[in-house]
Amino acid sequence: MKAMGELLRALAGLFGWAASFTLVYGLHGLGCARGWHLVALGPTDRHRAVLVATWFACLLLLGLLALRTRRAEAGAAPPQRLLARLARTSAWVGFVATAFSLVSVVTASSCL
Repeated sequence: MKAMGELLRALAGLFGWAASFTLVYGLHGLGCARGWHLVALGPTDRHRAVLVATWFACLLLLGLLALRTRRAEAGAAPPQRLLARLARTSAWVGFVATAFSLVSVVTASSCL
């Protein structure tokens, strides 16, 4: 059971990216279908505001995960250090992948 927890911790960043990607694209489709892009909200529209807020929330959570794994790696015993380093790398990969793969979704033209 402990090995499964270690494996999940090592893959958490990539799971976070997958969840972020799915959530933002799901909201993109829902917002287009519901006409959120037609509702003005300050200098932008409701659709873009929801997408940007969701994207930032996902980045915040993945960034916190990456910082938490750094502390876990620092306190790990030598045999566990490799898994801790893998978890930290996965967390940063998830953060960077979320930042770059979704930037065009939240900034480009939304609905046709």
